[in-house]
Amino acid sequence: TLNVTVIPREPLSYLTVWPAGLPRPEVSTLNSLDGRIKATAAIVPIAPALNPPDDRGISKKVNFFTTNSTDIAVDMSGGFWRAQDSPGGQGLVFHPITPCRVVDTRNPVGPFGGPAAARLQTRTIPVTSSPCGIPSTARAYSLNATVVPGEPFSYLTMWPTGMTMPTVSTLNALTGVVTANAAITPAGTNGAIDVFFTNNAHFVLDINGYFAPPGQPGALRFYPVTPCRISDTRNANGTFGGPIMAGQETRDYPIPSSVCGIPSTARAYSLSATVVPTGALGYLTLWPQGQPIPIASTLNAVDGAITSNAAIVPAGPTGAIRAFTSNQTHLILDINGYFAP
Repeated sequence: TLNVTVIPREPLSYLTVWPAGLPRPEVSTLNSLDGRIKATAAIVPIAPALNPPDDRGISKKVNFFTTNSTDIAVDMSGGFWRAQDSPGGQGLVFHPITPCRVVDTRNPVGPFGGPAAARLQTRTIPVTSSPCGIPSTARAYSLNATVVPGEPFSYLTMWPTGMTMPTVSTLNALTGVVTANAAITPAGTNGAIDVFFTNNAHFVLDINGYFAPPGQPGALRFYPVTPCRISDTRNANGTFGGPIMAGQETRDYPIPSSVCGIPSTARAYSLSATVVPTGALGYLTLWPQGQPIPIASTLNAVDGAITSNAAIVPAGPTGAIRAFTSNQTHLILDINGYFAP
């Protein structure tokens, strides 16, 4: 589980991350056509048969491809092992939830509301005390963090409460535009996480699942797949093609019926969503088909830029997910794994 940041030296068409030893897939991880510093979360599979493990039995090589010249910063927040190989013999299992809003500082002052974050401030978020119903057994969270800056915003970092702030970042918004990025963040003291802000900004935090020790009903394990393109609305009209998504449109994507070979037993998907807007895009939301749209968002592109973000999205009763776009945009969905019993 990585956070990849590009610091381009010129406009960057796209970056792709994929398992070492395999051909480069027809997917992308992020885009920075205007040359800005950008970060995106990514769950990246490995290919153990083509990538021999080290002396701890861990294979960790992945490939990076960039269309243009750029520096890259890669941060790591965890990894998925086979159950019998997990460190200490006790791994965690995943519990997806319908996306839920934990914090929004635009709301009245309170533990999960305002005030806005101030420059160089650290704020503690007691995730397990939020209205989202996360149990105290949670050891890590699948989150989506969004900043609504009041000025150019250097970076935001999230980490477990009780530990020293690490030398990593979660997102960057140097142009001062609304910016979101996914993150898998370990739980700290009393289940809380800390968030550091370099500049003034409102802060929004959504959650779509948590990791906990085995033993509770509904637990899922992760199954990686070679990154594969689920859908692209720039293609011919069809279930996984066009037409372009209109403003205020909702569309279903039956992922097990795609060409990517995802089984019907999947209960959540590890995706990369990319929007190619025709103008300002307020937000995109992904959630399980069959449920009402949640008060949560997946990404924002209010400046009309091509924008990507990772998302773990629970499956609906038939395996489908639902997408809502506030404004007209093309939508691309890639998959790198799924969660199943």
